[in-house]
Amino acid sequence: MTDDPAPYSRRRELIEMIGRQKGADGRELTCGIYLTQTGYEVRAEYSDGEVVRTQWAMDTQGGRIIATRWADELGLERLQQGEGGKGEGGRAGPS
Repeated sequence: MTDDPAPYSRRRELIEMIGRQKGADGRELTCGIYLTQTGYEVRAEYSDGEVVRTQWAMDTQGGRIIATRWADELGLERLQQGEGGKGEGGRAGPS
């Protein structure tokens, strides 16, 4: 008998939301940095769970660089730091 890894792979904590935009279809597209069990993940996804992009980052600073580029490429409204998430929370080095 083996453990099912699926429940663990879905666990993620929002560290910072970088951008968001509501589409004509009513779905919200967001881009943020998450802490998962295996590290930092940058994710762009729709409110219904459809993933647009995902990429691992070394830390929150690297994640912020990736997410900022994606937000610009996807035409998302950029959020002020700390507006859309928990902020640094002491999890990474200086910004």
